[in-house]
Amino acid sequence: KLDGAAAARALEAGESVVIELPDGPVELEAEDLELRVRSQEGFAVSREGGEVVALDLSLDEDLLRRGLVRDVIRQIQELRKSTGLELQDRISLHVAGLEELTEDDLALIASEVLAASIAKGKGPGDGHVLDLEAHLVASVWLTRA
Repeated sequence: KLDGAAAARALEAGESVVIELPDGPVELEAEDLELRVRSQEGFAVSREGGEVVALDLSLDEDLLRRGLVRDVIRQIQELRKSTGLELQDRISLHVAGLEELTEDDLALIASEVLAASIAKGKGPGDGHVLDLEAHLVASVWLTRA
């Protein structure tokens, strides 16, 4: 029934903590206790002194989609480099298999990879298959604009 946060603050301030037991109260000093932080499932927890921070590790659809966008950008940047494009070269980009991406997502991708144009669907010639999550199959076509 002890308020853990209040007890931690008291101990950090050099005060004692009183615990009520069936046989009567027991006073404990900081050297009598070891404070530990235990996280609940789905959270990461860190403790510094009397301060505790918990981070919610759950991923919603928006976070998953934004992670996908960052991964697509990274792989297109690698393709730009491996195909001999210069840093300042603008490209034309076609993207197939990523129907869940919004127009805003495509605009971000275009901006980040210097695409003068971006279109959904297959492009000319052979595309490059992206290495994404197991359930996603996507390809991109890029050419110098």
